[in-house]
Amino acid sequence: MTMASTLIGPAADFIAERIKRGETDPLTSRNYATTLRQLAESFGKRPLRRFGRRAVERFFEAYPDWAVGTRARKFSEINQFADFLERRGHIDRNPCRDMKAPRRPRTVPRTLPRDEVSAILAHTPDMRATVVVLLMVQEVCRRVEVSRLELGDIDLEHQTIRLVGKAHHERVVHLTDQTARAIRAYIRAERITAGPLIRSKIDPTRGLTPRACANIMTSAAYSAGVKVRGGDSVAPHVLRKTGLTDMLRGGAKQRDVQKAAGHANLASLEPYVALVLDGVEQAMGGRDY
Repeated sequence: MTMASTLIGPAADFIAERIKRGETDPLTSRNYATTLRQLAESFGKRPLRRFGRRAVERFFEAYPDWAVGTRARKFSEINQFADFLERRGHIDRNPCRDMKAPRRPRTVPRTLPRDEVSAILAHTPDMRATVVVLLMVQEVCRRVEVSRLELGDIDLEHQTIRLVGKAHHERVVHLTDQTARAIRAYIRAERITAGPLIRSKIDPTRGLTPRACANIMTSAAYSAGVKVRGGDSVAPHVLRKTGLTDMLRGGAKQRDVQKAAGHANLASLEPYVALVLDGVEQAMGGRDY
């Protein structure tokens, strides 16, 4: 951030607080840092008390070419930062409360057909990579949830798994037969008796980072020819989206899928429901006039 800005210190304190509370991972922290650096450059040396609606508007005016999704994300990040400034007494009121947030366009999630998921699994280089991919698609895990897994989180007898997700919220989900078999083979081959499940080959006492878990998936997808270039949407999260959509197609109740995904509310499933058209076809068919 520019050394002239009065937002430097509060921005650093805000990010440090989120990290301490476990509300953010390294990648998200970098996103926040980038946004707040840009905000600080826009705000400059003005007194902190003058951080208001016009300061936020001026910030977005400086970047007119941003896509709607980018503007929506950055507005959310600034809104949370402004809440922090208000809590700390730096400003009287969060100006974002009086502003209309940019609306993200509704999009249909990218998912993979079954043969492409099978191809990715066929090109995993070892059992560790196989377990990572299966956890993402079968147990609909986020990459951070995969990275946080400990052997003690897995109950192979009852086939359940405890996941620690966003903001360290916990949930227990069913472990599929396919994933359970892969985990048994993996821990037997690696002689894992305790500690991280997905562990570093350099230092087996340490687990992998979320980014390293993501790289395992993308590497296998490239090898399988399913991923052909950067930015083609074949990323770790597409496996989670595929798993959620397949659960709905298989007849699972939306409330059960919500619990498996760790979503706070059913509205988060709406994009996935849009992909499951069987019921819609039946409801809309046979209406000749």
